[in-house]
Amino acid sequence: MATFSPTLLSYLKRNINESSESSFMRKQIKKAGIIIGLAFLFMISGMAHLSAQKVGDKASIRTRGGNIIYGTLITKNDSIVSIETKEIGLVSLRRNKIAKMRPAIFRADGTYWFENPNASQNLLSPTAFGLRKGEGNYQNTMLFIQRANYGLTKNISIGAGFEIASFLFSNDQRPVFTGSAKLSTARKKGVNTAVGVTFVGSNEDIIYTKTAFFYNATTFGNRDNNVTIGVTFLRQQKIWKREPWITISAMKRITKKFGLVTENWMIRENTKNPPAFIFSVGGRFIAPSITVDFGLVLSKNFNEFRLPWVGVTLPFGK
Repeated sequence: MATFSPTLLSYLKRNINESSESSFMRKQIKKAGIIIGLAFLFMISGMAHLSAQKVGDKASIRTRGGNIIYGTLITKNDSIVSIETKEIGLVSLRRNKIAKMRPAIFRADGTYWFENPNASQNLLSPTAFGLRKGEGNYQNTMLFIQRANYGLTKNISIGAGFEIASFLFSNDQRPVFTGSAKLSTARKKGVNTAVGVTFVGSNEDIIYTKTAFFYNATTFGNRDNNVTIGVTFLRQQKIWKREPWITISAMKRITKKFGLVTENWMIRENTKNPPAFIFSVGGRFIAPSITVDFGLVLSKNFNEFRLPWVGVTLPFGK
């Protein structure tokens, strides 16, 4: 996944000034396909869903009228959901009146917070938290990178994505496509681990290139406040890279709707050259149906670049 940013920058630098040789019709077909695909993804992200909450769990319920109710689940069946609230006692709702039901956090001060809907990653790299069965999300990173993820089981999730810079800025460059799988487990309270792989493929100069990123992530903490240490090994064109990539990332939720996020990389091509370091600092706006990441990515090793960062995640599914 970490190749997205360098690849995107490479495409922009190499192709932004290229003259167009494609026909007008071909360009319009490409752009129309992009628009249709994005519209489909946004449509999916708006699907109403009910999470797999159990009786006794803390939950937040959003009604179709837009009201949000926090409390403890008392009854849950095919027609009625009852929740014990702090303010007004027991509330019973028909299933068809509920738009969404998600896990909630009961804080020490007696208030409820909705669960962070984007705990499975920080800015770009994965945490050890996975998507639950039936959960999914659509992610748009830096406008050009599109991705969708889905939880097959309580421990296994898959994802697929592509970038659109090639469509917009190049006449002959093929887009980069990705596919991924992730296995997440909870070792003990406050410690989660995950292993996964992300495949990246593209056609460049009539040569099909493919890279696989095999990673391990260990996350300490909960879905709101955590530190993740990741180790990634690369296999490119059937050749293993000896030096792993190391990531250290963290999130701290400081209010109900805002958190601090950082993600930092150490990349080393070989033992002869010193490692390159990429640092980032950012924030995350958090709402039940969307998170927005924004920040700044810095590095002195790559021509001292400073790159603003923006990412949007929209949850869907159960």
